Amino acid sequence: MLLLIGVLIGHSGSVCAWDLRVAKALGSRGDDEALARVSVISTSAEEEAGAIRMLAEEAVGPLYSGRFRYKWRAAFDLGTPNASCGKAYAAWNGSAPEDDECSLACADDSECGAYAFKRPTCQLFRACELEAGDWEVHQKLGDNRVTTTIVRLPALGIAKPPKHPKGVVIGDPCFSSRFMTCAFGEAWDTFNRTILMLNALAPDVDFFAFVGDLFYDRDGTLTRAVWDRLTPEFKRRIVVVVPGNYDFWAGGGPPGDAFDQYAWGFAQFYAQDTLASREFPFLDFDFDDDAVLKHPVRNLVFYHNIGDLGFLGYSGGPANETVDRIDWEEPCAFFNRTAPRAVFLLGHWSDASLGCDAQADTPAVRAMLSTLDGCRDIIYFDGHMHCNEIQEPDYGFNVGGHGMLPHGCSQYGFALVDSTSTRVAIDYFEERNNQTDRFDDIYDCVTRHQNRGGVANCRHFAAPWR
Repeated sequence: MLLLIGVLIGHSGSVCAWDLRVAKALGSRGDDEALARVSVISTSAEEEAGAIRMLAEEAVGPLYSGRFRYKWRAAFDLGTPNASCGKAYAAWNGSAPEDDECSLACADDSECGAYAFKRPTCQLFRACELEAGDWEVHQKLGDNRVTTTIVRLPALGIAKPPKHPKGVVIGDPCFSSRFMTCAFGEAWDTFNRTILMLNALAPDVDFFAFVGDLFYDRDGTLTRAVWDRLTPEFKRRIVVVVPGNYDFWAGGGPPGDAFDQYAWGFAQFYAQDTLASREFPFLDFDFDDDAVLKHPVRNLVFYHNIGDLGFLGYSGGPANETVDRIDWEEPCAFFNRTAPRAVFLLGHWSDASLGCDAQADTPAVRAMLSTLDGCRDIIYFDGHMHCNEIQEPDYGFNVGGHGMLPHGCSQYGFALVDSTSTRVAIDYFEERNNQTDRFDDIYDCVTRHQNRGGVANCRHFAAPWR
């Protein structure tokens, strides 16, 4: 079955024909370190059928496959400015200030192959041969579909996590100001640099953790632009992902509007193995279409071990439920039994603001968990404030500086978690700030040591956090 990975991920060029996710299996599934939720994001019925055939051969749990529900139902390219497509089959003056109404209309129209927007007018096209014009044109790539199941990683040619893993943690990455101003996106070239660094790091780390506000994306276009450029090597790594406030509301907080994604696109695109999977084949979709402004908390909570590190992920701001509805004793009992060297709490909110209830922010949840056996020494990562800093010495770290609007920090970097030494270490690599640009130095070091330890050999560029 080694051929499977090559077929699923696609060619090794800049755009992958298939989009793979590897997420560690929920801890309640047992102690088999090789168990994972493996998912394929596709954009056609033919690709989906192929993913079903191949994943079904190795499935050890229910297989779910279907078009994205509620949000991000279609995939679009980043768009071409100063263009046109000729004669439209539908056109109207929209009520939305940006192209949200056009995107949604094209996504839900099987005839639509492209849309054009020039405030306030939308145009839909069955097909588009780009011409010069004064519109922004987005080509439809197909319907977003997810095929997902539980497998043992070696059956797909992927090694199970090592006993002492290494991983990278970032939060609040941005590159585009399409939905929210990305302060340093253009000046610091965060689109290309983020992709280059993630791809360079991948051969020598075991997981990537993202703590929310991923690309400040309302309709999935920005997210796909990044993931289509990540390498097959990156897509073989475990991803650990939690949502932030901008993954619910494009304006950053409630109440939002009908065009916001409310983490529905997020949850299907990143395909974690959450508490919901104990009752449903994948996520809890038990909602009427007019209730999608809500999101059940069990779709956004998970816990597991990656080697000798434990992870507990949650959302401080699900749109209809508060953090006090989570049974926190269950994951802590799991960690108490399995005894990882360190347990990490992954949240987004560094304080109770912008959709996060009081006592639901990451530091507050950490304080509550520290009273429970198995979680007493839990370490947390969060984002939200767009800084990269030690929040609380030895157990609290903010990694929200990755291009977004500054709050006095103006930073761009990532944290490395390393369990290979006598103590679980956390080191911070600052790629860029207002005074210094060290991206090239760090990137060159990582690539020079690729497949020979990678970033672990570049700590002379890092600040030791723990």
